[in-house]
Amino acid sequence: MGDEPPRALALRTTYGLRAGSMLLFPRFLAPQADRMDPSLFPGAPIIRHFLPNYLDVHYQPIAGLDIDSAFWVAESQLVIGRLTFTNSSGSELNFQFEWICQLKPLNGGQSMTARTYGINNVLQGQTEDVFPVCVMTGGAQPGFGPYPALTLQVDLLPGQKRQIQWAIASHDTPQKSFETARLATARRWDAEIARLSLINDQNLLEIYTGDPEWDACLAQAQTTAYRLIFPASTALPNPSFVLSRQPDHGYSLRKDGSDYHHLWNGQTALDALYLSGFLLPGGAMWVKGFIENFLSTQTADGQVDWKPGLSGQRAGMLAQPVLAAIAWEAYQDQRDLEWLRRVFPALMNFVRAWFSPAWDADQDAYPEWRQPLQSGFPDSPLYDPWHEESAACEIQQLECPSLAAMLYHECDCLLRFARLLNEPEADAWLEEKMNALRAHLSSVWDARASTYHYRDAVSHLTQAGSELRRFKGAKDVSYRRVFKKAVRLQVRLLLAEPNSRPLQIEIQGSGDAGPIHETLLPAHFTWLGTQVTASTQNLYTRLERVRIQGLAAEEETVISILSHQAEDLSCLLPLWAGVPTPSQAEKIIRRNLLPRYLGAYGLALSPTDGSAEQPGHQRVVPVIWNDLILRGLLRYGHPKEALTVFTHLMEAFIAHLKQDHVFHAAFHAETGRPAGDENALPGLPPLGLFLRLCGIRRISPEEVILEGENVFPWPVALKYKGMTITRHANDCVIRFASGQSLTVEGPGPHRVKLMVDPHGKES
Repeated sequence: MGDEPPRALALRTTYGLRAGSMLLFPRFLAPQADRMDPSLFPGAPIIRHFLPNYLDVHYQPIAGLDIDSAFWVAESQLVIGRLTFTNSSGSELNFQFEWICQLKPLNGGQSMTARTYGINNVLQGQTEDVFPVCVMTGGAQPGFGPYPALTLQVDLLPGQKRQIQWAIASHDTPQKSFETARLATARRWDAEIARLSLINDQNLLEIYTGDPEWDACLAQAQTTAYRLIFPASTALPNPSFVLSRQPDHGYSLRKDGSDYHHLWNGQTALDALYLSGFLLPGGAMWVKGFIENFLSTQTADGQVDWKPGLSGQRAGMLAQPVLAAIAWEAYQDQRDLEWLRRVFPALMNFVRAWFSPAWDADQDAYPEWRQPLQSGFPDSPLYDPWHEESAACEIQQLECPSLAAMLYHECDCLLRFARLLNEPEADAWLEEKMNALRAHLSSVWDARASTYHYRDAVSHLTQAGSELRRFKGAKDVSYRRVFKKAVRLQVRLLLAEPNSRPLQIEIQGSGDAGPIHETLLPAHFTWLGTQVTASTQNLYTRLERVRIQGLAAEEETVISILSHQAEDLSCLLPLWAGVPTPSQAEKIIRRNLLPRYLGAYGLALSPTDGSAEQPGHQRVVPVIWNDLILRGLLRYGHPKEALTVFTHLMEAFIAHLKQDHVFHAAFHAETGRPAGDENALPGLPPLGLFLRLCGIRRISPEEVILEGENVFPWPVALKYKGMTITRHANDCVIRFASGQSLTVEGPGPHRVKLMVDPHGKES
């Protein structure tokens, strides 16, 4: 459905931007009405059932005429549909049905027109190298209305039904498209859809909260997540995924995927960790495959690529250290010790690579990110390279709490594996690294602000920052300044016009190792509009001279001690890793997280500064990081606070679904105003977190592990593979597929396992 003409209940694609649009929709011509616009239907469209590649919609275009319209994306180039007409009135219904295919081709293509293949009337068109052909059963004839259509005369007595099938195939030749579509209409629909439902029932959870909006939102999130999965390729040995799957996506001009944009050119480990929360328990095979895909890119020195893609894309950076965290979730689900034994050495080599000189330059066991995107949190006000309000620091000059927290958590997961596998050498090494990381994070803990801070990668100091001197125009001046400790400087240029130019800033002084003469050239600066910023590569104990070239008389140079005081949500990631003491965690939550980060729609990227001038991008809600932080709240025994934030997030998700019919990758914490890509993984409601809030740790057809209480104010029922779990505030009723049921009380943890004795008796 859309507001642009024609308004219709339509299936839409652009063939990956190879067409302006392709719309498929119905039209009903009866003596009493001509109906196409669903807003005029007596019975509004209702979605009765949906799966990742299937949709069943019921509506009533004319009084007494009930339509069940099903859509099945059977292959990437094939869509099959079935329409069931039912006369629910007390009199005969006669109408003409049109199935319309409206193609807006590109580059000299052809709109859909009627063609004949033997006895078959079809619609055929062309857009670039795609030849869509639509076939319909029931003796369809070419339409004569304003739209290209296949048409049928339908006559129904009271209570009578009629079914028709249609298919549209879009291959690189008309004949291939026709043959595919013709054969598709002969498929045994009921058997195919039953098989499809059975497959999906093995993976998807049915969730009933008592609030239909919540239920629909969580169901839509699951199907959207499963829709992102793609088969294995020559570049990756197991199925992988993309970050969004929209009508404009999927086509590669180069034919090999090397020109895909950021949503299709690979997946990060943080993306895989978040997606695993949607796929488990049913999709453990995919989650384990994601781990193996990353490890397939491992080099001899243990490095694993940051963003491996299905088309062979590689980013050349080290993956975020959360692979063992994903492996732990997969192991928890299946307890596959042999698989764990197989991947453990590679996971150990990966985390060792993070502590190598390539990523930990001074070998202090506190590595550094190389690039903002690598962190998974690129919009920090300290190092964001895209907004004028950013301090525009170089992230490789920082030691970030987020990386220390991920490494601590990664070592913690590997330590559990080492003990399961009886690996004492790995055990000792991991303990050593965890102790070092905990000590480093303790050194940047700010008790007054109840947060962890960034620090300089060389001096290991968290600089307070202060402006030292301003100069106007080009200058060559003696400027003497002595510092008690070596500091890193920041040079900010305030230009009259937002244009790059040849310029040069020379700084002379000395550091702990002796005299310094440093030259900053245009390539050293981050250019953000009229503000141009660079950090010095050296640390200074003394300044002596500044020479400025290339600035106009009215333009300014500001020299400051770089500040590490900027705060953002990633500074609180140690909560997720379990680093703070219970007292510190309490302070973070009570004094900082809830009063400063929480808005009406979730936890914002940066804390509020209380002013109307705070840039909007600093108050955007990063959903994946909300998920991690809320898991930290549960870890420290704050389920009610986690529920509060989760409820705020759900209000945004539901509002966007109702208004725009999509999820948004980001949105404003106060207004809920959406931003970012549509139906992208980073914007889906965190399903795994929802289960934790229900007090469900693990679920399988034979076993349920309960931990904590259901913190929601209403019962939650889940159905999975024939089993039903009803979680109340203080107890849980479990009914297995066999019909056996059990009630457990209290917060647990409880492990409920269906046992079968040698005689087949369950207990």
